[in-house]
Amino acid sequence: MLHVFLMDAPRNASKRGSVIDDIILVVQSNRLGQPITYRIRLAPSSFLLNHHHHQNTMSNTLPPLPYAYNALEPYINEQIMTLHHTKHHQTYVNALNAAEAAYSKASTPKERIALQAALKFNGGGHINHSLFWKNLAPSAAAGKGNGGVLKDGPLKSAIEQVWGSLDALKKEFNTATLGIQGSGWGWLGYNTQTKRLEIATTPNQDPLLSLVPIIGVDIWEHAFYLQYLNVKPDYLNAIWNVINFEEAEARLVEASGNSKL
Repeated sequence: MLHVFLMDAPRNASKRGSVIDDIILVVQSNRLGQPITYRIRLAPSSFLLNHHHHQNTMSNTLPPLPYAYNALEPYINEQIMTLHHTKHHQTYVNALNAAEAAYSKASTPKERIALQAALKFNGGGHINHSLFWKNLAPSAAAGKGNGGVLKDGPLKSAIEQVWGSLDALKKEFNTATLGIQGSGWGWLGYNTQTKRLEIATTPNQDPLLSLVPIIGVDIWEHAFYLQYLNVKPDYLNAIWNVINFEEAEARLVEASGNSKL
């Protein structure tokens, strides 16, 4: 059972698309016994009213993997990938659909507020994992694909501009991600204001909102424990061998709006 407490949050001054508000939620989990803070963005009332009458348009589905479950071995084994995709991600999708359906039927502000944590947590889980799968590719070092290879281009130039080298980025990224208390995500993101790459972390299943996500790494135990046990540094060192830098570069080019960074 989750107890939800609504906290004050500033109105998002920059309206973009259908997103207009941030709400911060503190969720007290009886099972974990620790408070967890989530931030959720709400759609405008016109969107929600439209969703109320067109529930099927908001149905979320589990995206297929762009490779086989064993394609990332030896760095991420088949058992982890199978469970992570078909069980964990599927659970987020199912719970998100259920929360959206309940929200569309909610008739009072109290009922809608009570659903915000579920929308945020499961919506974030769906967003993050959908990005994560594309973030990975069979390893070049294992002779399977292009994973782990950063070629000359906009992404390499942007990385070297900030860190000097890919190895320096990896070191700082891994250190920051290891600093997450409990579960969360490590991110390489693009700051559209400074036009530079930055490292960030988010707790739990919070999506990255302050930056455009370029690379995201899942540091939840379900992403690595069956292979790396509690040795997170080994997992973080290994995952760079299956990072899809071509996908990351495409995101960077799109975010910057300029192929000549």
